[in-house]
Amino acid sequence: MFQRLKQELKRLCCTKQTWLLVAVIVLDPILLATDFFGLGTRVYDTTISNVLMLHPARLSLYISAFSLMAFTLLQLQKLYNSSAYTILEATVDPLTQIELQTIAIGIITIFSVCVSLLVIYPYTALTMGTLFSFLKFLRTWVYVYLVGMLITLLISSGIFLIFRNFEASLILISALMLFSISQSEESYYLTHWLQTSVTSIADGTKSTLQFKIMLFTRLVGALIGIGVYAAGLLCVRRYTKKLLGSARQNIRHTVIPLLLVFCIIACGFYTENDPLFWKDKNDGTLLEESVVDEETQTIVIDESADSEYNKRLQDNDAQFNYDVNWTDMDTNMTIEKDYLHGETIYQIDNLSGKKEAQELTIRIVRGIELVQIFLQWGTNRFLCNGFQF
Repeated sequence: MFQRLKQELKRLCCTKQTWLLVAVIVLDPILLATDFFGLGTRVYDTTISNVLMLHPARLSLYISAFSLMAFTLLQLQKLYNSSAYTILEATVDPLTQIELQTIAIGIITIFSVCVSLLVIYPYTALTMGTLFSFLKFLRTWVYVYLVGMLITLLISSGIFLIFRNFEASLILISALMLFSISQSEESYYLTHWLQTSVTSIADGTKSTLQFKIMLFTRLVGALIGIGVYAAGLLCVRRYTKKLLGSARQNIRHTVIPLLLVFCIIACGFYTENDPLFWKDKNDGTLLEESVVDEETQTIVIDESADSEYNKRLQDNDAQFNYDVNWTDMDTNMTIEKDYLHGETIYQIDNLSGKKEAQELTIRIVRGIELVQIFLQWGTNRFLCNGFQF
C-alpha cells in the first residue's frame, strides 16, 4: 500500500500539470498577502488581520480551489480514458488505486500550502507587529485555505466518479462554487461552504466566535465532501457493468456504504442541532436567545423557547419602548475569549403608570446574531451581567 502510494506520488511529480498546480497553490497566498503588484486589492478601512490574513486566504482559496478541481478532473479523466484502466482493473482493485490517487493529490496540496505559509509567516508577523498572533494566523489559513482545498478535492473526485464525464463535472462543481460565493451575508452560514461566511476578524482580542463558525462550517463541509466521495467510490464502473451493477459490486466494501450513511446522518444532525446558533422553526432565522437567571443574575441560553416567545416579542415590543425612559447607564466590562465579564447597570423611568412588575425587552445586535433578552422590572433600577457573545 505505502509502496504504491510512493509510486503514485512519483508519477504525479513527473507531470507538468502537477508543478503548475503547486505553483498556483504556493504563489496565490504569497502574492495576495504581500500585495505584490497590487494583486491583493487591499482595503484599509478594516482590521489589519483582515488585510493580511482573512481576505488573502479567501481570495487565494477561490483561485486555488478552482485550479485543484480542474487538475483532479483531468487526472481522473486521464485514468478512465486511457487503456491503463482496463489493465488496472484486471490486476488490482480500482477503488484502491483511485483512493491512492486522491491521497497523493491531497499530500501534494498540503505540502504546497505549508511551503506558502512558511514564506508569508515572517512577512505577516513583521508587518502586524504586536498585533500578530501565530494561533490566529494558523487558524485563518488552515481553516479557510487548506481545509477548503481538501473539501474541494473530495467533492471534485466524488462528482466525477459518479458522472464519469469531465464537462458535466466541471459545470456542476463550478456552479456549486459560484453558489457558495454569491450568497449574501444574511443567508444561512453553512451554505458558504467554500470560503465560509466569516468576512472579518478582530485585532488584539482573544475572541474565538468567528473561528468556531469557520470550524463548524468546515466540519459540515468535510462530512459532505466525504459523503460525496464515498458515493463516487460506490459508482466506480466495473468491467462490463453499468452504474447499478458496479454499485452492487462495490457495496461489498462494507466501509464505503457505512461511511456514506454516517456522513448523511451526521450532516443532518449537525444542521438541525446547530451548536452555535438556535434556528427559529418558523422562519429559519438564526438566533442566539438568552434570558437572565434571577438567582445568579447572569444571562443563560434558553433553548426551550418556542414561537410563542417571538410572537409575544413582536406584539409588545413597541409598547415597552414607549413605557420606559432610559435615564442613565453605568458599564464596567472586561473581554476574555467569548465572554464579557462585569456588570451593566441601567436606570430607567417607568412611564406606564403601573406600579406592578412590568416586562422589559432588550435587544443586542452583534454581527449575524440577535440576542433577545426578557427582564422583569418593577423598580427603576436593575442589573444584568455575564453577557456571552
